Amino acid sequence: MSEDNHHDLSQKIMAQMDEKLEQGAWDSWQKIVLACRMLAHEGHSETLAGQITVRQEDGSFLTTAMAIGFDEITRSNVIRIDDEMQVIEGKGMANPAIRFHLWIYRQRPDVNCIVHTHPPYLHQCIVDDGYAARSRAYGSHAILRRLRVPARMAGLADRR
Repeated sequence: MSEDNHHDLSQKIMAQMDEKLEQGAWDSWQKIVLACRMLAHEGHSETLAGQITVRQEDGSFLTTAMAIGFDEITRSNVIRIDDEMQVIEGKGMANPAIRFHLWIYRQRPDVNCIVHTHPPYLHQCIVDDGYAARSRAYGSHAILRRLRVPARMAGLADRR
């Protein structure tokens, strides 16, 4: 299938989903809360929770405030930040770990949301299996090399 045909098919499927599925009338703040709650339900809040960011039309980003677990999140824990991680709206501070989200957003204007979690089973594998599991876990960072992010971030996959 050519890339044009694939794009057309994707657009058609998205239009059908919009027409036939009840999507809810949630704003981006509420969607982050819902995503966090779903991730917590699946155990993603039992270790390091991770972060969610959503690009806004004005160039700002929504994210969860630092030190709030996915299982604790409410709408008031979602903050709006600029591209230098300064809080524009809300209380709290952005987790410094979302810097890599901002690098990806700069390289990929088509990306509007990033979810970074620490799946509980992978976390247990890392704890149980030491370096071998760590290297497999860091394999998920391989995509960063294709995005041309700073070498200090792309090099994570090679660290021992």
